[in-house]
Amino acid sequence: MANLVEVSAGGVLGSASWTPVAEAYSAADTISTAQPIQFAFANGVYAPVGSTIRILTASLKIDATAVISGETSYTLHLYTVTPPSAQANNAAWTLASADLPSYAGSIALGAPVDLGAALYVKTGGINLDVKLASDTLWGVLVTVGAFTAAAVARQVRLHGIVL
Repeated sequence: MANLVEVSAGGVLGSASWTPVAEAYSAADTISTAQPIQFAFANGVYAPVGSTIRILTASLKIDATAVISGETSYTLHLYTVTPPSAQANNAAWTLASADLPSYAGSIALGAPVDLGAALYVKTGGINLDVKLASDTLWGVLVTVGAFTAAAVARQVRLHGIVL
């Protein structure tokens, strides 16, 4: 998993990349061998600890050349700290009571589209406000449909502004 932070006059960008295991996932399963996924946004000037980030858009890129049968869409669940429940790869996602204080909401990422060299989906109009507890957001990616994943890289990018 690699994390990237970019800050510009137009806002902030956090991204995370990882490659899941090539195995069968049921609907509503977590999909990552490195749960949770870490998105770093802060640099001390633009997003100090305790500031609020408004996530405006999100994108998902999958390094595959075809959508797999059953690969309908994904949901990204966000947390302000590492979720205490520590859900494992390929487990049914649930919002555990221990996670409630750190749960920041979810983003429906939509269905990836085959663009030739990669699958891609961008979701706009999110407007999800998240108050940072540190310089990081944590995410758990959940598949909506049941399918057998290919072991190819996935990248989620979150674009936002600091309020």
